[in-house]
Amino acid sequence: MESQQITKSEEITSTNTLENNKTEIATSVDQTNSTTTSTTTTTKVLSKNQQKKLIRSEKWAKQKAEKKDELKQRQKDNKKKRKEMMTPEDINKLAEINKKKKRDPSHLQYSGTVLIDLEECDKMAEREQKSLVTQVQFLYGTNRLAEKPFHIELSGFQSQIKDKFERMVGFENWTGIDRYSQSYFDKYSKDRLQDLVYLSSDSPNVITTLDPSKIYIIGGLVDHNRLKGLTYNKATTQGIYTAKLPISEFIQLQSRKVLAVNHVFDILSHYTECNDWKKAFETVIPLRKFNESAKQSATNKLDNNNNNNGEDYNNEYEEEEHKTKKLKLDNDKIQSPLNVNCNNNNNNNDDDE
Repeated sequence: MESQQITKSEEITSTNTLENNKTEIATSVDQTNSTTTSTTTTTKVLSKNQQKKLIRSEKWAKQKAEKKDELKQRQKDNKKKRKEMMTPEDINKLAEINKKKKRDPSHLQYSGTVLIDLEECDKMAEREQKSLVTQVQFLYGTNRLAEKPFHIELSGFQSQIKDKFERMVGFENWTGIDRYSQSYFDKYSKDRLQDLVYLSSDSPNVITTLDPSKIYIIGGLVDHNRLKGLTYNKATTQGIYTAKLPISEFIQLQSRKVLAVNHVFDILSHYTECNDWKKAFETVIPLRKFNESAKQSATNKLDNNNNNNGEDYNNEYEEEEHKTKKLKLDNDKIQSPLNVNCNNNNNNNDDDE
């Protein structure tokens, strides 16, 4: 009797299982049909213009990938050609540069701290913010190759300017540079306020030398003279000592003594190596900012050096020009890898005027 009841219950269970399976199969079939119908419907909705746009976008994506591969191959070929053109001296210099780039920041002895104030970036236009990011990129490159590098800090590193930095390729690998969202005043006002020196061309004070114990602040602004006096008034309100570079004491400029962020940093970097303000200014400041007499003096500097050696400058210039023409390839103009960074640094910046 009990066995018959068990058999009947098993039959009922199996029957229920079969019914459930049939229901699931029917549901899946319905879903498949509905998906097929929706797909068909979606395909029918596409107009001829939309189909053409889809084909064009697929073609463009394919061409983009091909151009990217071509660019990589061209870069490899150019690199190979540059190496073939390099002299033994150039090879040694390039090896030294690569060695500096691979230095461990934790083992470096910094010559001081330079802080870039990014707290006023919201007052700049989109284009100005992009220019500032480029300038910071240049000064970071200068610092990597410096004999006596600075420790760099970025304060107010947040919102739009932070997004622009983080979109830059390789920024996550930057070393020897601290970035934080808080204000430099909040960070240092309690115990190191007296060590802060805000560099501003509007300041009445002039620095004569660099103190490694000080923190030199450069205003991160590319405002083209719209926000004149902003950083100076900010620093004085906060009770921070301000100072300007001794430009007027050594050279004469035909415009306001307001320089790009990377130019100010480069001047500080050069001064730590040569301990000569005049040499640092003439090396870094673009020639277009000099007045005519100072421009002529800087232009004739090489001429004076050659005259001291009892050589004629014109003959030297012609010989150098002839050598340069010899090195140029017929079909492809290639820049020396030792000059690329320098050329970009001097030519592709917007001054903060």
